[in-house]
Amino acid sequence: MRKLLKKICWFFLVSLIFFVKNLSSTLLFHNKTALINLHYSNSDFIIEPSSFNLDASFKNGFNIPAGQTIILNTKIPISGLLDLSGTLSLENDLYCDTKLTYSGIGSIAGNGCALHLGGNLIIPASNVLHIGSDTAIEGHGNTIILGDSAELFVDDNVTLTLRNVLVCNTKNFVGNPAIKLASHRSKLALDNASLDIIGDFYFDCGQLFVHNDVSFTGTYAFVYCSPKPSFITSHSTLNFDLETIFDFRPSTTGTPELLAKDLLFMQDATSQLYLNGCTLKTTLTGMRLTKGQLTFDNKVTMTSNAELYLTEFYNSGNPVATVAGYGNSITNLSWSPDGRFIAIGGNNTPGSINVYSFSGNSLTLTTTSESYGNHIRTLAWSPDGRFIAIGGWSSPGTVKVYFFLGNNLPQVATSASYGGNIRALSWSPDGRYIAVGGDTAQVIKVYQFTGNSLTLVATSAVYGGTIRTLSWSSDGRYIVTGGETTQTVNVYNFSGNSLTSVAQSGAYGGTIYSLGWSPDGKYIAVTGGVTTNALYIYNFTGNRLVLVQTANYGNELWDVSWSPDGKYIAIGGSSPYTVNVYRFSDGSLTLIDTSASYGDIISKLSWNPDGRYIAVCGNPTNTLNVYALRHTSSSSQILSNSIVFGNSALGSSYDLNVRGLSGAKIEIDGLLNYDNVS
Repeated sequence: MRKLLKKICWFFLVSLIFFVKNLSSTLLFHNKTALINLHYSNSDFIIEPSSFNLDASFKNGFNIPAGQTIILNTKIPISGLLDLSGTLSLENDLYCDTKLTYSGIGSIAGNGCALHLGGNLIIPASNVLHIGSDTAIEGHGNTIILGDSAELFVDDNVTLTLRNVLVCNTKNFVGNPAIKLASHRSKLALDNASLDIIGDFYFDCGQLFVHNDVSFTGTYAFVYCSPKPSFITSHSTLNFDLETIFDFRPSTTGTPELLAKDLLFMQDATSQLYLNGCTLKTTLTGMRLTKGQLTFDNKVTMTSNAELYLTEFYNSGNPVATVAGYGNSITNLSWSPDGRFIAIGGNNTPGSINVYSFSGNSLTLTTTSESYGNHIRTLAWSPDGRFIAIGGWSSPGTVKVYFFLGNNLPQVATSASYGGNIRALSWSPDGRYIAVGGDTAQVIKVYQFTGNSLTLVATSAVYGGTIRTLSWSSDGRYIVTGGETTQTVNVYNFSGNSLTSVAQSGAYGGTIYSLGWSPDGKYIAVTGGVTTNALYIYNFTGNRLVLVQTANYGNELWDVSWSPDGKYIAIGGSSPYTVNVYRFSDGSLTLIDTSASYGDIISKLSWNPDGRYIAVCGNPTNTLNVYALRHTSSSSQILSNSIVFGNSALGSSYDLNVRGLSGAKIEIDGLLNYDNVS
């Protein structure tokens, strides 16, 4: 009788998986081993085995395909292969046993719950684990091991907490750090955690929160580039261990209320920065430490003028790498986030993407996509480096997304018709949305990307002319656009399902061809042509655009690009066909250097993720060029922008307690300002 009952339950379970197509279903398991495969349904599944008395794990793991969601509420440990391309949404803490392995590029939405590790968690090479809502990973002393170019990716406005865990990797690059925060609203909380990262770890977005004891180990640098403040909380210690480097270089000058040097906060006198046989480096913006305790152990080197200034192009302004033969013209390019590849598109037959690997002095064709159908006008790499989105003249004006596999570019998603030719597109910082603009429709459309589909979620009011360019702000809250006819810069707030106009500039005085946000989201650079052939810089206050600086080029300006640290701007266009690089500081522009002539119209240029190279393509020339930039150190520094201990202007409660342990040796290169009251 018991065997017959089990057979009936199995028949019911299999029938339910195959026949439930479009309903939200609850699957109740009382077998001891469950294999869940959602290839046959578009539904979200809610799994609640906790309603049964189960004493075994999900031994075989499960697969969640792209676009699918499992809502899981169970105390039963999972093991086997977690093959995640869709979304795993938690309604309770999830426990993983020692035999769990992960594969995929999907998302875990913790919804405030925790993922408990019963053993080490290995994220294989080139795989990504997206954290889609507030999630804690409770390590219980285990290790998260990331393979080559693997990533923990924290979505916009999401907090990832890593507690009682060691995080290590095998290899990552500047643009794809082992842990990447999508936007300035993303947060990483480390609680009794250690990071042993191979390769310099660039923390360029969001905020860091240190709880209890947190250590950086190894022989590489933690490079703090974020323009947002981070915190060492009460009774907590941030430790940089032997041979590590703490490189503090925020990509902002800050505001009068919060200067760049003040972006590392100690909460109170029990907060501690512990420097043990390591190096502390700051740029000429300096670093101020207050309230807490700074402890020196072993030999510590402090350098307060580590900033390298861009001085000129290498090779007399000629390219260090070039490749030709794409077609009639190259109209767009995009660096991969790790800086290893460049994707190009334009007017060729049959209308395809070419991806080249870049070695520092050469470009090698890696892969070519299938035909888009016509002229590719715009393309962009997703923030996690897994996808390339394109748009252009192809009827009926669709966005197509391709999955980059290194030597192959399969198409994974196509949008509905935009309603005209697509001129511009931009990924949201968390890679969940693509904003699109063009002619005929003359609106911004925002599509949600699930990994295998594009769904329209928001449409703006009509711009009043062809939209030629648009860009997403680094915090994911705003989209800025410009174009023809009205010739204004318009900023929209994106709420997830709507676009609301929040600011508009005066007329530029010609067609706006290109624009871009500064990394800290404070400024927008604009270029165009016909009547006005100048670079305009606007300050965005949240509801106003204030013109703060201009620079003439000589003829139509087709493109503009900010350096990753926000300190330089590159522009290019028609005659004289050069790349001009400016330093932008305190609202002023200073021309640094000009490249040799590209030889024709520069239609697109872009800095690579570490700011050492600029890639350029043009029209009608079909050549992709890469230019190298020379940086040198500067000896000029003022005392207020040095490494500062304390803040006497705010009273003794802001004093920094500085102590050196027995045998400690401190070497200082640059200026040190002791500004305690006592």
